[in-house]
Amino acid sequence: MTPRLLSTLLVVPLVLAGLAGCTDDDTSASSAATTAPAATESLPPAPTGAISRAPAGRQIDDAEICAKAGAAKKKFAAAMAGAVDSSGKVPPAAARQAFNDLAATLDGLGRSAPADSAAATGARAVSVELTRIADEPDPFALSEDPELEKAGAAFDKTCA
Repeated sequence: MTPRLLSTLLVVPLVLAGLAGCTDDDTSASSAATTAPAATESLPPAPTGAISRAPAGRQIDDAEICAKAGAAKKKFAAAMAGAVDSSGKVPPAAARQAFNDLAATLDGLGRSAPADSAAATGARAVSVELTRIADEPDPFALSEDPELEKAGAAFDKTCA
């Protein structure tokens, strides 16, 4: 195993550390994560103050948010591991796509919960940080970002 590949495989778990408390006990979680809205270049910024919610549809609770976030985390890890090139690096475009996909999933989960949901607030906070990092020239290089770690730790605490 090349040193770059090894370091790449070691950094991906660090990116996911903030979601460590999330599980995918819900068997529908992986199918729900695959049907999440596609990430776009213009993901809306997080509103200041109250989080906007989608008015229609079934609202989900904190346990479901955490379970579906856990499934999304596994999908993200698989995407990152599958994107490692022959030099042992994750190309910026592949990292950007993986970060945006996870951000879109977490944002969607956050918007589908009641306004007072702690897990929804945490999911949205992580989504904002993932989106910010995805907008950088080399998202993978910023995968150990302190703000992402802070948001992830708070979300992890909520889902523990």
